[in-house]
Amino acid sequence: MSIVPVVPPPAPSAEADELGDQLKQTIERYRRDHPEMSDAEIRQAMDLAGKGTRPRHPAALVLLLAGFALLGVLVFRLLGRVLPAVGQAPILTLGIVIALLGLGLVVLFRHR
Repeated sequence: MSIVPVVPPPAPSAEADELGDQLKQTIERYRRDHPEMSDAEIRQAMDLAGKGTRPRHPAALVLLLAGFALLGVLVFRLLGRVLPAVGQAPILTLGIVIALLGLGLVVLFRHR
């Protein structure tokens, strides 16, 4: 059994608290001025506003995708040793490649 330590998030700084309060006031004022807007539209606007604030780590993403490629090679080699017919099955090879590319694309789009 493995134990995973849980680290609580750091307490927000005074600046973060102030910005949070300003954002709440802005959203409340906008809701008063535009009562036809739905909660989903407000969330979409907040998501759009936050897109430019997320840190991007392209080096980590490249390493992660390289790890997926290495995993694919290792799985293929292992299956080739366990089941020799697998090494000659292009459908299985194609399936592994497509699955790992799909996984890589999911990771890529989640980190955008």
